[in-house]
Amino acid sequence: MVDRYIRRDIRGLLDLAIPDDEDANNAASALATSISVLVEKLLSGGNRQPSYSNSSNSRGSRGAATRRGGSGSRSTMAGKQSVSKPNSDSANIISDWIIEQQNAQSTKGKSVKAPSRNSVAALSKSFDEFRQWVNSNNSTNESTLYEPISQFFCFVASCLKAVHTPSQSVCPRRLVVPFCKPDRKSADGDDNSRVDLYLNLPQLDDYTIGTLIENPPEEKNKLPMLNDTFAIVEVKSAIQGIGKAMPQLFQYTRGVYNEQYDRRFAWGMAVRGKKVQAVFFGPNYALASDTICVDDVNGRANLVKLLVDWSFCESHRLGYDPAILHNKRLRYYEINVGGEDEPDIFIKYAWPEATEDANVDYRDEGRHLQKITKTIEAEANLDGKCPRYQSGGRVMINRRVGNEGIKAVEDTSRSILSDGICQQLDDDQDFVNGLRVHKVICMKGVGKPLKELENVFELICVMADAMECHWEIYQRCKILHRDISTNNILFSGSGSSIKGMPIDFDHAICEDDKDAVRHFERTGTLPFMSINNLEGGKLEHSLLDDWESLLYILCWVGTYGWKKKDEPSERPYVPQRRTVASAASSKHINEFDDSIPDIENLMGLAHALRDKLVDEHEDGKKRSASKRSPPRTPNNIPIDAITPRKPKRQRQSSSQAKSSRVAGSVNCEHRPNITPRVQRSGHSNSHMNRGVPMSTLQMERKREAKEAAQKTIVDQNVPDVAIPRNEGARSRADEISGLVVSAFESYVALAPYHTRLATQTSSGLAAMQSEKPDSSIDIGVFSDECKAIREMVRGKGRGRGKGKAKAAHERDMYPWVKALFSLIAEAICEADRILTKPPTAARPSVRQIVPFKHTDRTPEGADDQDRIDIALRVDDDTPSDSPYRGRTKPDYSRMLALIEAKCSSDEPEQQAAYAQLFKYSRHIYANQHDRRFVWGLTVCDSTFRICLLGQNRILSSGSIDVTTPDGRKALAKWLVNMSLCERDRLGYDPTLYYNGEEHRWEIKVHDDATGEFKVYEIISCMRISDRVCGRHTRCFRCKETEASGDVDEHGKPAEPREVLVKRAWAITAQNSDDKSRDEVSLLREINSTLRDSKDLEGKYPTLLAGGVVRITDENGETFDDTVKTAFAGLSEETLRDVGSRTQKGMAMTPIGQDIRRCKSADELIIAAADVMEVHSAIRKQCNILHRDISINNILINRSGPGGRACGMLIDFDCALRIDDTTDHKARSEMTGTFPFMSINNLEASDVIRTELDDWESIIYVLCWLGTSGINNVVGEDDEEMQRGGKPLRIYKWRNGDAADVAEAKRIDMHSDDNFVANIVSQIIKNPSYFHLKHLVVNLRKELFDNTRVSPKGRGALETNEDDFVFRFAAMLEQSKKEACWDDGCDENELDQFKRRATCAGKISDALLEAIKVARKGACERIAPSVEAVAS
Repeated sequence: MVDRYIRRDIRGLLDLAIPDDEDANNAASALATSISVLVEKLLSGGNRQPSYSNSSNSRGSRGAATRRGGSGSRSTMAGKQSVSKPNSDSANIISDWIIEQQNAQSTKGKSVKAPSRNSVAALSKSFDEFRQWVNSNNSTNESTLYEPISQFFCFVASCLKAVHTPSQSVCPRRLVVPFCKPDRKSADGDDNSRVDLYLNLPQLDDYTIGTLIENPPEEKNKLPMLNDTFAIVEVKSAIQGIGKAMPQLFQYTRGVYNEQYDRRFAWGMAVRGKKVQAVFFGPNYALASDTICVDDVNGRANLVKLLVDWSFCESHRLGYDPAILHNKRLRYYEINVGGEDEPDIFIKYAWPEATEDANVDYRDEGRHLQKITKTIEAEANLDGKCPRYQSGGRVMINRRVGNEGIKAVEDTSRSILSDGICQQLDDDQDFVNGLRVHKVICMKGVGKPLKELENVFELICVMADAMECHWEIYQRCKILHRDISTNNILFSGSGSSIKGMPIDFDHAICEDDKDAVRHFERTGTLPFMSINNLEGGKLEHSLLDDWESLLYILCWVGTYGWKKKDEPSERPYVPQRRTVASAASSKHINEFDDSIPDIENLMGLAHALRDKLVDEHEDGKKRSASKRSPPRTPNNIPIDAITPRKPKRQRQSSSQAKSSRVAGSVNCEHRPNITPRVQRSGHSNSHMNRGVPMSTLQMERKREAKEAAQKTIVDQNVPDVAIPRNEGARSRADEISGLVVSAFESYVALAPYHTRLATQTSSGLAAMQSEKPDSSIDIGVFSDECKAIREMVRGKGRGRGKGKAKAAHERDMYPWVKALFSLIAEAICEADRILTKPPTAARPSVRQIVPFKHTDRTPEGADDQDRIDIALRVDDDTPSDSPYRGRTKPDYSRMLALIEAKCSSDEPEQQAAYAQLFKYSRHIYANQHDRRFVWGLTVCDSTFRICLLGQNRILSSGSIDVTTPDGRKALAKWLVNMSLCERDRLGYDPTLYYNGEEHRWEIKVHDDATGEFKVYEIISCMRISDRVCGRHTRCFRCKETEASGDVDEHGKPAEPREVLVKRAWAITAQNSDDKSRDEVSLLREINSTLRDSKDLEGKYPTLLAGGVVRITDENGETFDDTVKTAFAGLSEETLRDVGSRTQKGMAMTPIGQDIRRCKSADELIIAAADVMEVHSAIRKQCNILHRDISINNILINRSGPGGRACGMLIDFDCALRIDDTTDHKARSEMTGTFPFMSINNLEASDVIRTELDDWESIIYVLCWLGTSGINNVVGEDDEEMQRGGKPLRIYKWRNGDAADVAEAKRIDMHSDDNFVANIVSQIIKNPSYFHLKHLVVNLRKELFDNTRVSPKGRGALETNEDDFVFRFAAMLEQSKKEACWDDGCDENELDQFKRRATCAGKISDALLEAIKVARKGACERIAPSVEAVAS
């Protein structure tokens, strides 16, 4: 594939980097020559002066013909000279050279200071690395070349930096340096590819010479950014062909194009041993220079000249578009296309195929769009369904053209090359590539991609609109699109006003155009191309080909969905036959994903469209230029195929049917998903982490895991948590354990005497089973790992290592650990069969716990690339003789336990294993919504530890050494118990289950008030749990399974209402009668107290049922779900250390929407005001303080009073009943969501928490949403933030520890100036956010600088008496004349927060009045738009 585009040994390719500016070219030539002379002096120890065949520094030094495409080469040094050993005077040579160059550049003739000793030492050290490359004997290990090559780039850049003086007339525009360490993955790439070297382009002032050569520690740990990468260097050893580097350069350069929107072409470099080739990636070709040998004088000179030219040349010579300005400091792009600025402009850049003459370009997209816009501009029914052309044309670049000087030329695939290179390509008969022209088009009517659609109904409406527009364009303009695909259909609007539109007319042809003769070419996107198109266009492309593409789109999205980010690797609908019937058969359509709601509507449309196309072919109508078939329009498709129909019950898949038959048994492997499938948000995609680089999140996770590992509690009784409660199951487990342990010991003892264990059974079992001489257990089917198991259980095979040796030894452990668990699982099944007499008798279900086949993999469902060692799953339906059957790749949604292996049993290794278990377990919680706790194992050498990862701490068993009989017995006993215990003992929640009879997921909610259970059908999971320790809060969108008995306005029975079911592990008080922090009790009190307040209706949740989750296991035993009952079997001391938590469930209504889905900033203001209004009412009337105001706990209720949207306050987990008996310690504890916690809260001060802390939190919430955006409107830096760019100031509110965040907030909130400069200035620059900015400024002033509070109670920064008197003397004198709200506080108290806490009620009233005024204005601004929508 690469050979099709690349051409090697292109003469004059390096001259493409020569600056256009004459002065810059002369300066670059002089400096390159001087640096080359320095290089040769250093290599020869100062004893040799190289000579030049062309010594001129002028532009023609390499010959004018060479520079502009001639056959000559770059300037050369005479002869190939040998390189001697370095001399000890290299530092003096470098120092003298720097002084000489600076004196030469000094315009005043004054002498300059000698360079610093550190700079000279750094340069000398850097060159020593390069000398190793020159003197190397063609190393066979490419990794040894990384550092010398990297240091050579640093050396040349440092030379340019060292000789730079303020008086220098022409300075380098940039430096060319490698990014940090070599062989790294990029932070913003879409794969895990490791690139050898990334070249960056910093400014001269960005680095010192020392940091250029010796990166500081914080720089070394950073991941490279493709967004900042200029070129990629691929290194191969001398024994490898340099051609092997080209495919990798192709692959990695693609990532550079994806991340840099201003790239026209790209540079690269391939290195093989001492040979180097520069590579130029153009629009439709790749060119490689002739070979540069670094052990040759000429080669070194040419390489230095290339680097210097890159430093001096204009940006368009490097491949950047001058019209697109990339502000790397603020990380955004600006595009200058001329004309007036207009909102919602869609600007498209592309390199389409074209002709030299723009007037006869029959595929010019701009011409097509102009005609379309002019023709259908007045069509009201197509408004919003078709892009509107504004302006466009060919991109012009200012560059030097021969002797004509600098002029504007068209940017084409030939103009970016020199005439000589173009001639070389023309002479190559095998190289055929058409002309491509750089074009820009500005359009109105911005749309969104299909992946943002909400449901099937919207998808069908968008498809119908797009094809209707496609049909109208063809009928009125005779323009045929020819590239219908998922990427070329966008939509705008939402709900009933949603509209679809086709875009991208690159391949379109106007049939009225006389020059449009290429009707038979192959165009389109491969998975969606028509059969005729795939076969090479035997028939002319017609309208039916585009309708056929639509059919393949429906098949694609019906099978894979439209919301997934990653395209599947396979292309199932690239047809192999020549009929539409075979390409999109009923079988393919019937394989649509059943978990997508209302998928049958999409099936109906696909079937109807397929039938129409099949009929068209079967009628024998030829699609040719002379006799074209009548086109099909949306009106020809049955109306029921497009009109959304009433949803039907989803069809039951085979796995679901199987689950329904064994609904009473545990079937973790084959249980169906909770439908519809939710895209896992995960910790990395949560709103609070928006824009935070994955590397930062990984560091936070590692730190959290390390801290948790250090607090691990060791309890010998941890394996006992898996002991079955049922007496019969316990007895059965003891019997099976006896057989398994004896068989295992016999296997270990007899193993050395068996040479073909795979075909033999354990002959020693007859003696072991003396009471059952006819029974035996065959556990010898895993012969490949038998030797490893024997060595490990006998204490052999141990080993330690460091670095790569250590990792390799850990990987060597995976096969025997995996085989050990498989061996025991097989023995358990075989023992269960033996103990069942007769064989046909019913026996208790024994689940088979086996490992996933693949090890050291990134499991499905992860939001990072971390690789786990081994994972266990439950496989009930796997035959005993094939434990590896089933899934091969680990999947967090099917995972029972994690296993982390270490090659040493030292304490640091054990701690590292604990930390990794903790880190990876968060993904199990996030993917399994019914998980209460997680099992895990660590294997350090031959020592096992069984772990429990619960809500508070890591619990670990003692050491289980499998080299001893007792250790093997303990491990086998635990696995037997896990195979027979109740489902809740595995960590699952039996109250969340799949109803096989009704084919749906259900959840039980226990109501403490009535003692009854209410059952709800789960529709979707709205909030997942993605942390190991904590409340594990999950929220499910559900509906009632029984009709409520109500009737609608027509007197008919009302449909079952939707409710929100919440599950969380709340901290419970030691005294069970203490309900001061019980969320269920608090909600009942709030509901009862505020029931008559109609103005607060819909602004707080209505509790339907709630209480402690009560579990009824398979034995019929019912008990409360607490830490004590979940971990029954642990010692009392351990349970005290773990802490007391109880799982509670609540069913509430109404269901709100995420606060980030506000339609405008005004709606956000209304929601915030509603929330704080009900917050104040709850505080005053119920004496309940919320204490956790955050973006997660504020919703939009669109079913509020009068049908308007209102804010709703939820999640009273951290709420506390406040009265005179409330413990002061409880009121001062740290609670809340980190970025929105008040300063007092973060510092855990002894100041009691009041409503002012929650008011402070609402300010942080409004600032956060104003900066990051709402309703899919994001801040200008948000996208760059996600790639690890420079963080906004507000992100300091989530990064670091509590003290760091508190300090940042103190500075930001201290004064109006600080607040406006640091925070308000970064709120989205949109007119609709003006009133939000005004509101947060007013709220901050009322809270921190209230004029009714004395000066001692204002501000946020700490101060002493002297500072206070000096700064606020005048204000203090004035306040003495007026009564202040905080006069009751001690006069000597300088803590502003304590003073404000004494008058919290009055300040809260002032804040409430301020936000109500803002709400009134927002309602007035929204009212006209609401009336327009209603009309």
